[in-house]
Amino acid sequence: GQLFQSISGTSMSSPHMAGLAALLIQKYPTWSPAAVKSAYMTSARQNLTKEDARTPADPFDFGAGHAVPNGAANPGLVYDLGFDDYRGFLRGQGLCTLCFGTTPATTVTAPNLNLPSFGVGSLAGTLTVTRKLTNVGAAATYRVAVNAPSGVAVEVNPSSLRFAAGETKSYTVKFTTQTGATFNQYTFGSLSWRGAGNTVRSPIAIRPVPLSAPRELAPIGTGT
Repeated sequence: GQLFQSISGTSMSSPHMAGLAALLIQKYPTWSPAAVKSAYMTSARQNLTKEDARTPADPFDFGAGHAVPNGAANPGLVYDLGFDDYRGFLRGQGLCTLCFGTTPATTVTAPNLNLPSFGVGSLAGTLTVTRKLTNVGAAATYRVAVNAPSGVAVEVNPSSLRFAAGETKSYTVKFTTQTGATFNQYTFGSLSWRGAGNTVRSPIAIRPVPLSAPRELAPIGTGT
């Protein structure tokens, strides 16, 4: 008997994003699901608050941000993924060897899966990851801008990328725990590529830790 209802959370964000994705696929029917996801994530806005409407929200509250449909329709660059990338990720997690293929998948570690975000659950010292960007616009030069998480140094190489139309290029990001970092707590930032009137933004979430080691070691050798 209700004429309307107010519902929030993932129950509502999921159907909204499904509809927005359908619109983008209609515009770009050859794009992969990963490219569509990247376009919405990297063009999202972040001026959001927590439930109290006062405290600034972080990526654990809003993910990449609030979707901006017109921005996603012209994202400039996308982080793309294909079938073999997911196969490699599954093998990297130790879940399979062939991983839905006839030959063994190429191992892809979790930090190197080509997602439009950066998440490090335990950063002890230094970690370097690789990402690939594909230009879905006109030829242009993009330059990086970093909002480093507190207590973490972020080094991007190269700091600028010149793309031809349709070209894909790689870059690396080196995360380093700094002296004075707060251990065992997440800290947040962002990495953006700017060019051709676009800002291609990726959220960063990192938890510095004082030490990272396996739970068990199985030494093999001889001697006393």
